[in-house]
Amino acid sequence: MRGFSLIEVLISLSVLSVIGSIGLVATISSYNRYEFNKEKVLFINSIQESRSQSLNNIDNVSHGVFDRVSANVSSTTEVIFSKNGRSEIMTIYSNGKIQ
Repeated sequence: MRGFSLIEVLISLSVLSVIGSIGLVATISSYNRYEFNKEKVLFINSIQESRSQSLNNIDNVSHGVFDRVSANVSSTTEVIFSKNGRSEIMTIYSNGKIQ
């Protein structure tokens, strides 16, 4: 007797399906993490660019990020990033340090 039986083919296909599903979940999770970090880095770069322009007084125009609620320049500000159930807090200190 030569070839594979129907049971052997079905078992092989089910094992491949499980392995493919695990790979797909890992890939989607990795992509979501990448997108989350990309948005965070973009935001940080925007704040740092604003700070740089403000410190260099480019075009004699006010630049920067302002706390509109308290209007207190000496306070720290927390920014919460949240996407797809993942969240991260970034703190901006009055001296411009971002953590």
